[in-house]
Amino acid sequence: MQVNQSKFEDSAAMLGLVIAFVGMASQWLRMPALDGVAAIAIGIVLALVAALLARESKGLPSEELERTVSEFERRIKHQHPAIRRIFIEAQGWRGHDANLRASSQEGG
Repeated sequence: MQVNQSKFEDSAAMLGLVIAFVGMASQWLRMPALDGVAAIAIGIVLALVAALLARESKGLPSEELERTVSEFERRIKHQHPAIRRIFIEAQGWRGHDANLRASSQEGG
């Protein structure tokens, strides 16, 4: 995911540079309106990139953590069938790695 994000950001930056060059060329072409159009186009590119990256990254760590916790619970219940309830606390999260701690309580 990180590599694709970097390529996407770099591509958007290159597109922004091309648009900025067109805006600068407006001075040579004596078309000052083209400079304003280029500025608006760069703003649109930035907004689209921000929206797409936010949508792509939204919820991903929590979804991955949920899958990791579910697998952790299944593994504990399989290894210790007498355990009825498991309390899991996520102590840390970095990238795709979670530090999980499980405890069991006998309730009445």
